[in-house]
Amino acid sequence: MRVISNLKYYPSPSPPPARGGGFLERLKMEQNKEFREMNVIPLVDVMLVLLTIVLTTATFIMAGEIAINLPKAENIENRSTAPLFITITEDERLFIDKSEIRENELIPRLQEIGKEQPIVIRADKNAVVRKFVFVIDALKGEGFKKISMEVLEK
Repeated sequence: MRVISNLKYYPSPSPPPARGGGFLERLKMEQNKEFREMNVIPLVDVMLVLLTIVLTTATFIMAGEIAINLPKAENIENRSTAPLFITITEDERLFIDKSEIRENELIPRLQEIGKEQPIVIRADKNAVVRKFVFVIDALKGEGFKKISMEVLEK
């Protein structure tokens, strides 16, 4: 028997699928293909949506705060009940909790609050002393006794 070494065997390709049932055959052929590349466009779309959600949420969280620079102190006391915050900003704006008020609205708003309510004054370290004295005078004049000032620890 004689062997011819330079002949190679090549399997014949499978015949094309018949006209009526081609979908299943094409599906099987697609499943047998190797995974060669990944489409990253949907991944980028999802990441951009998530980034938008995070940035929007962070903006709303920060919008609720009134930006002030608190002074620092060494002797700080922790409070046990939820106080009413009066905030004085550097540009002399006045807030009760998070709503802005004018000076002439302070005393009527204080009269609506119980005298035993703890009050915390949050004054910017660069705020005008005149506004701080006005708030303290109004609180003392209305009979509030539980008044403290919020500061940062040194």
